[in-house]
Amino acid sequence: MAWPDVTADDIAARWRPLTPAETSVAETRIGDAEAELILQLSLRGVTEPVDDERWRSVYVSTVAEMVRRYLLNPEGWSSESVALDDYREDRRRDKADPTGSIYVTDAEIGKLLPRRRRGAFSIRLGQT
Repeated sequence: MAWPDVTADDIAARWRPLTPAETSVAETRIGDAEAELILQLSLRGVTEPVDDERWRSVYVSTVAEMVRRYLLNPEGWSSESVALDDYREDRRRDKADPTGSIYVTDAEIGKLLPRRRRGAFSIRLGQT
């Protein structure tokens, strides 16, 4: 089964209409975001997409959110201030993403991992 397709229209539907320049950047960054997400999922044991429409929707929204974050802040600044008299400029890097690159959070990956029952032990009665 193929991984779900994500387009710039998916980002626009979840955020706002994109300008032509943003659409061009988004189309390129979607591939980067998908590669990053698929790599992180494969490191956690998910090597194929799950055959569930809800999972596919979460996958598309996760990639769209990764690209939206990049479009909002391509340089990775968390704050910026400029003063005119005696010129002063302060910039601080975002701690979550100091480089301004595409990234996926642990919470986003967690939503895409299959849930497994966990317990110390289980007792099955009546089976031979």
